[in-house]
Amino acid sequence: MVDLPRDLAEEGFSRLPVTSLRGARCTCKKWNTLTKDESFFKKHIAEQASTELTVVMVIEFRVYLMSLNLHDRPSITCQGKLTSLDNSDRVDISLVYHCDGILLCIAKDFASFVVRNPYTGQTLWLKPRSPHPRLDWYS
Repeated sequence: MVDLPRDLAEEGFSRLPVTSLRGARCTCKKWNTLTKDESFFKKHIAEQASTELTVVMVIEFRVYLMSLNLHDRPSITCQGKLTSLDNSDRVDISLVYHCDGILLCIAKDFASFVVRNPYTGQTLWLKPRSPHPRLDWYS
């Protein structure tokens, strides 16, 4: 399976949900590199958008990826809770902003900010610019 031509592997992976891609990344370095490529990312998003809509929801101060299917039998399913290896999932999140797939999560107490890329699983912590973070604007 590792010796699949790149275009065939890309076509197959573009049809998988994001949660399944994480497992494929662990399988081999070649697939890990492929699934992190920008052209693959764009193809994957286009493929997923044609069948379902993925949204971010904050439920009880936790961030979830939800899948909305508005075709055939309308449904809402949880694709997964956004977690991180650095315990950022223990922070109560009150606001989430997004741009180009990157999420800015603002803690309930406005004392910390987390930038997350749910596609790659990367997390970056930010400190407020001032001692009064409620007065700052982020977007």
